[in-house]
Amino acid sequence: MREQQVACALLLVVIGVFFYGAQTFQQRSATQRSEADSARDAAIAAQEAFVNSKRALDQLTATTAGLRDYLELWEPHLRATQSAQATEQRVVDLVKQSDIFTESQRFEVLERKGDSVFPTSLRAHIIIKDEYVKAMNWLGLLEESVPTCRLSSCVLRRAESGNDVHLSLIVDLPIAPSI
Repeated sequence: MREQQVACALLLVVIGVFFYGAQTFQQRSATQRSEADSARDAAIAAQEAFVNSKRALDQLTATTAGLRDYLELWEPHLRATQSAQATEQRVVDLVKQSDIFTESQRFEVLERKGDSVFPTSLRAHIIIKDEYVKAMNWLGLLEESVPTCRLSSCVLRRAESGNDVHLSLIVDLPIAPSI
């Protein structure tokens, strides 16, 4: 009888171990299922966030298309005015190409307080004495080749002889920070 009791006790222990193992596996599978469900929910939320972000990006791209086209159009001009020396050289080269008589030209760098887009500018003081047509054509070429320039002062007077004029200009040429 003793052997039967030991066998029954051993059988009960084995059955207990199986129940304990089954319960542990069930708890683990429930934990894994809940983690899988939360991961699925997170993936769905991330996918929805991606779709919303993509939609917002497409909308932003559509609304800024004109601004980006405008920047693309002006970018070469802004790149050409990234230093005072390069901007001054453009004006000097334009004077030489136009074969126009300049009585004087003086350049100074100005710090522009409160302007975060163009914090510095190059101010050119140019006095031209030449024919009216050449002076006006040169002024047009200046505005065409350096479209970011701004005429602060333009005084046009008749010179001493014929069709000659005395053109006194103060031109502000903004210096674009590096793009």
